[in-house]
Amino acid sequence: MSSHITKSILFFFFIIGQYVCRAQNDVGYRPKIAEFSIENLIDYKTTSSSEILGMENAEIENDLVLKLKLGAPIKLKGRTKLALQFKYYRQHFDINDTNYEIGNKSISLFNRLDNSTFLNAGLRFLYTYDLTKIHKLTFVAGSEIKSDQLKINNQSTLYFLSGNYTKQLSNSKKIGFGIYLARSLAVNSIYPLFIYESKISNNLTLDLLLPKSASLRYKLNEKSYLIAKASINGFRYNLSKDNVNFTLRKSDVRFTLTYEREIHDWLWFGLEAGYNKNLRYVLTHSGERSRNAFANLASNDATFLKFSFFIVPPKKFFNKF
Repeated sequence: MSSHITKSILFFFFIIGQYVCRAQNDVGYRPKIAEFSIENLIDYKTTSSSEILGMENAEIENDLVLKLKLGAPIKLKGRTKLALQFKYYRQHFDINDTNYEIGNKSISLFNRLDNSTFLNAGLRFLYTYDLTKIHKLTFVAGSEIKSDQLKINNQSTLYFLSGNYTKQLSNSKKIGFGIYLARSLAVNSIYPLFIYESKISNNLTLDLLLPKSASLRYKLNEKSYLIAKASINGFRYNLSKDNVNFTLRKSDVRFTLTYEREIHDWLWFGLEAGYNKNLRYVLTHSGERSRNAFANLASNDATFLKFSFFIVPPKKFFNKF
């Protein structure tokens, strides 16, 4: 990670830290039940270097992702709660001005990306259990396909399980710890989770879900919010060619500002804009980790835009539960 992006991240968390000690009351932010969104990384250059594929670069005019999430409650009453979520993502690269410094078009990675649409779809189950009024256990398990073809196998599928324990420290603070286990496209991973929520004032809330994201949410009024966020994003897809499987993996850090506005009690829209910085971008043989990549890619910084509609619980229903 460059010194520039490191300083940006530290500055973001420094600003967040200035408010933590002043937490007071809940701002009444309702969770998203369903969401439809279109997001785009606009006009950035990507280079690829490989002894096998050669060296090439291309202009990515649009890196477009269509997202659909649908949630459904199964059980809400009592100490045990169950829910189900379906997700469906489609990603497409609009590539222009590909240059081949070494190599040929017949084995061009960018030519392959330009002619492919990537799918990420699956189901996840949510289980929560209230140990006491202030102690809670949460488990999430799911399976997803991540591939350029609709084929379910070990090389194209993600299986995961996460669990966390949270404690309500006060009316304004909550803390939690957990673990995430996954087998993603034939590669195993495990990492810890840290959760922290602090109601800084009647209108301001700090949310940490580390190492994934950190955000500040400001309540402008009863019908709108402004959210500043730093998060780790990216993708991992299976690429199939001549019965051989490869994994394309990209990790970014993203700084965004989001405006959310109520259209109706349960229907909202969001407009998000920000700055995207590439951290890692590799192509590996299936089952190999990033350190064993046979092609290393790098993308320039890019502008990020997202427009979304989403459904939240109605106020009467939300206050009841």
